[in-house]
Amino acid sequence: LSCQLQVSPTREIDETSTSSGAVSRTIYAVGFSTMDNEVFKPVLWINGTPLLLPLPAGKTEGRSFAVQVSSGTIYVAGDVIDSEGKKDPCVWVIPIGTQPSAPTLLPVPPNHTGGDPTLTAIFIENGTVYAAGILVDMSDPENPQRKLTYWKNNTSPTFVPPPESFTIGTVGFGGLWVQNETVYIAGVANSETDSVPYLWKNGTPHALSLPNGINGGRVYGASFSQGFLYLAGYYADASTGIPCYWKYNTENETSTVITLNGYASNSVNFAIVPFVDNSNVYIGGGIGIPNEDGWTPTYWKNGAPIPVPFPSELMGGLVASLTVKDGIVYVAGFYGDPEGIGSEAFIWKGATKLAVSSPSGSMGTQIYAIAVE
Repeated sequence: LSCQLQVSPTREIDETSTSSGAVSRTIYAVGFSTMDNEVFKPVLWINGTPLLLPLPAGKTEGRSFAVQVSSGTIYVAGDVIDSEGKKDPCVWVIPIGTQPSAPTLLPVPPNHTGGDPTLTAIFIENGTVYAAGILVDMSDPENPQRKLTYWKNNTSPTFVPPPESFTIGTVGFGGLWVQNETVYIAGVANSETDSVPYLWKNGTPHALSLPNGINGGRVYGASFSQGFLYLAGYYADASTGIPCYWKYNTENETSTVITLNGYASNSVNFAIVPFVDNSNVYIGGGIGIPNEDGWTPTYWKNGAPIPVPFPSELMGGLVASLTVKDGIVYVAGFYGDPEGIGSEAFIWKGATKLAVSSPSGSMGTQIYAIAVE
């Protein structure tokens, strides 16, 4: 079932998202920097100031993809990489006001290594830390098997099965939500011909609804509101990735797909991160730039696209994270090359672009997640 919202035309970045007497907030952002020797270093930005996250002994690179702040502690999920390219999932646990130490490496069974990327989502409920991502079983090096995986605290991982006749693809950036100990993971399963968006509920796969005649797509982030899980992604026809979100009823386990407006034909248009505030549905992502290799960084409010300005010298960008606090929309992501070199991390607070500095020696920065406290 496909349903398209009736919405207003494209607008400039939301000026209504500012207010007098606003509460003072701290913005935590995570991502990574591509350094001058072309290795990745994980970064935590606090109000735009970068802090390189320490690596464990024997690791030379790292990336961070998800952040949540809970009970005075910053939790950052990502992966660390050794000189041979082996990836390990990890979580940095940083009490606010303290210097970070090396991350906790999550348990990985023998003959397994991290996927690329490895750990893309984190969620804290009642002091329990959940993290989700991809491990690759290398028991048969000629036939590596990708496994959708989640961890609960620092215990052995739980492997989540693919749907019948499918293999595991990816876990979405921010694609984890826990509600009253029910674990939801958004990701992609692969058939022989298509990538298909799925939601796993306590390990059971549920195919997300697609319009008639559509067989594939992708899903990324998740957000919960009033009994519904909102999931951002796109579905694909022959030539276009069409941005959308799914509204999943957690009680009767059914989903409705809702197409977002303003997308570009013959391009991949990304819907990456959802957030619901006072019945307003916000989705962050990007709209393909016709005849160019890039995207206009965009967020949608109730289906209407709101472009985020980008520097003319860079090839667009993506909104990778979004939240709303005190009626103000915060969006974050990166301009430029998704591969990292020459990219530029950004944060907008309402209609104001905030200063985001780069670590010394950086050749490019990307933000994948923010938390505003």
